[in-house]
Amino acid sequence: MRRVGAPLDGSVPRLETARLLLRGFAGADFEAYCSCIFADPEVASQFAPSALSPRQRTRMAFARNAELWRERRYGLWAVVDKSDGAFLGHCGFLPLDGTPEVEIGYAIARSHWGRGLATEAAGAALRYGFEQAGLDRIVAITRPENAASQKVMKKIGLRFEKDAFYYKLAVKYYALNRADYRPT
Repeated sequence: MRRVGAPLDGSVPRLETARLLLRGFAGADFEAYCSCIFADPEVASQFAPSALSPRQRTRMAFARNAELWRERRYGLWAVVDKSDGAFLGHCGFLPLDGTPEVEIGYAIARSHWGRGLATEAAGAALRYGFEQAGLDRIVAITRPENAASQKVMKKIGLRFEKDAFYYKLAVKYYALNRADYRPT
C-alpha cells in the first residue's frame, strides 16, 4: 500500500531546493506559465500535439492539475526561482497516458535552460514521490531527440527501459522503482 503525503483537501505541499521553490500554482502564474511553456514553440513541441491555443492549453493544465492534487494527492508544482520569485516552469507527477503508472514531468522556460534547474526540481520531486507520497515506481518519457531531458532522467537515477509510444509520440521510456532509489 502506498502512503500519500499531500493533504486530503487538495492543497499542495511546498518543496525547497538550494535555488528553487516548488509550490502550488496561483492564478497570478497563468500568463507566465502560458508564455514560457505553452506559447514557446520549442518548449511546447515536447508535449503531445494539440490543436488548442496556448491559453486554452494553460487553462486545461491548471484545471487538470487542481483535479490531480484533489483526487490523487499528487500533481505538478509551479517552479519558482527563490532569489527573485520568477516563474520558471513546472515539475511533478501525472498519470502516464493509458497506464496505472505515475510519470514525473518537468518543463523549464527556455531562457533558463542549461543551468541544471530541471534536474534540481526533478530530484526534489522524485524524493517527494518515494519518501512522502510512497510511490512504488516512477517513470518518465521524452522524445528521442531530447537529449537534455534524457540527461535529467539519468542524473536523478532513472534508467532507460524501452522505446515506446505515448501521447501519440514516439518516446524514450525511463523508470525507477522505490527499492532502487538512492537519495542524492
